[in-house]
Amino acid sequence: MTTASRSSVLLPRASAAIDNLRAFVILLVLSFHAVLAYLDFLPRSPFPFDSPPYLWRAFPIVDTTRWFGFDLFCAWQNVFLMSLFFFVSGLFVDSPSRLPSLWYC
Repeated sequence: MTTASRSSVLLPRASAAIDNLRAFVILLVLSFHAVLAYLDFLPRSPFPFDSPPYLWRAFPIVDTTRWFGFDLFCAWQNVFLMSLFFFVSGLFVDSPSRLPSLWYC
């Protein structure tokens, strides 16, 4: 098969619904991480970089402008995104009944 003929072969696409779900999840994760610096429960000043237990690794950027709505948004996203990730990962797992003898007692 030559390079020209190989490039003309179209690979089957996944479901449009799965593609849309993936795009939706990417936007949710992006919005979640975009507002982490503005959470109201964070301390007023950033954590020091040189003293243990190095808490700055969790929130390296802390802004003085806060809004409690971002706390509610992130709390809802944390619960919603984790369950959505587990659901989506289950879509790509093969059924255990079709696998040969993986049933453990």
